[in-house]
Amino acid sequence: MENKRASAPKTNRTKRKKDRSKRTIAMIVIVNILVVLLVAVSVYKIYAYFFHIGISTVQNKAAGGVYTEVQVVIPEGSTTTDIAEILAKSGLIENPVAFRVKCKTSGVSGEFYAGTYTLNNQMDFGEIVERLQTIAPTDDDSVIKFLVPEGATVKVIADKLESQDIVTAQDFIDASNKTDFNYDFIAKIPARDYRLEGYLFPDTYFLQKGMTSDEIINKMLSRFQQIYAPYAEAATKRNLSTDEVLTMASIIEGEVRNPDERAVVASVINNRLQDGMKLQMDSTVLYAMGKYKERIYENDTKVESPYNTYYVKGLPKGPIGNPGEACIQAVLHPKDTNYLYYVLQDVEAGTHYFTKDYDDFLKAKAKYTRTLS
Repeated sequence: MENKRASAPKTNRTKRKKDRSKRTIAMIVIVNILVVLLVAVSVYKIYAYFFHIGISTVQNKAAGGVYTEVQVVIPEGSTTTDIAEILAKSGLIENPVAFRVKCKTSGVSGEFYAGTYTLNNQMDFGEIVERLQTIAPTDDDSVIKFLVPEGATVKVIADKLESQDIVTAQDFIDASNKTDFNYDFIAKIPARDYRLEGYLFPDTYFLQKGMTSDEIINKMLSRFQQIYAPYAEAATKRNLSTDEVLTMASIIEGEVRNPDERAVVASVINNRLQDGMKLQMDSTVLYAMGKYKERIYENDTKVESPYNTYYVKGLPKGPIGNPGEACIQAVLHPKDTNYLYYVLQDVEAGTHYFTKDYDDFLKAKAKYTRTLS
């Protein structure tokens, strides 16, 4: 008998061809997806290099690096390329090319002044650019260096401006009650005396002689907006208004000297508010009294003021000063504690003893009081 190899049915051959075709298409799709992913990763790396890593400082705020001031000299006629190289050599930026690209895309190339500037290793791109766009005081004697310390009140700022013969204190105070500054958050600030209290961001400002109070306040509000913008989302998540954040931050600024205790005091504020307790913070008494005292007495706590948290329940009517960024961070990232009370423990170090127990608090308070005798 003749042996013949049986041929596969036509339908099976067609099916195998279709299967091979499907596998081929699938492989092509997978390869295309991988290519797209590789391109996306590459683009992201380039973006991160030029627009994040390249323009960040060597030790940025998030890393908690040691604060270091650096003096840089920008010669007359310097280009953006020259300035980028100077900043990189000074250790203030990581990549001069990235800085130039960012300047170009931000529309600030060629808008810098020559002079000697004091910068620091925790400045971000916006802060460096803003400083270099201000005439350096060493080159122009019409420029006044003006420092607003953390926690300074509107009145303190006003008095300091008058003492440096920039504007009168009363004129500045009057301007601080205006609501026609062009910022969205202004309309949400409740009516009160010193309406902009809390929003005049503490920093070093370079003011031109002859500037008006409105112009000075506008610089401070602009700086506040720049600093606060990254925290707005965190405030919303905690169901806090900007005014509430600044009010709590200003209390922390007035209560705390030791940086490690900011977030702990923030937790005490939260715990007391949640338990329906009065805050009873001494810093609010001093603000209500309008003067500073080394020691608060029981009679002082009875002052009838919407800012005195011994007198009113909940938060005071508004901020009791202008807080710095660290205290804003503490409000939005408080420690997780059950503390309800604290009392000064070490005057020199400015540290406190924290507890959840009232009797324990009274013992610690009595112990501290004895050291004052």
